[in-house]
Amino acid sequence: MPMLLAGQGQSWKKEVVTKEAWLQDSLKASSLYGQLPEFQGRDLILSQSNAI
Repeated sequence: MPMLLAGQGQSWKKEVVTKEAWLQDSLKASSLYGQLPEFQGRDLILSQSNAI
């Protein structure tokens, strides 16, 4: 995904989530299917599946 964004001149930010943060944070509850990776862009969220 980063290469596609960079190729189009778009900026992007990678966020690394530690296992401890994943288990203690509400991130898991708010993630579709309770999984990462997840791509968020404006009004679009793509969760781990064949979509990424």
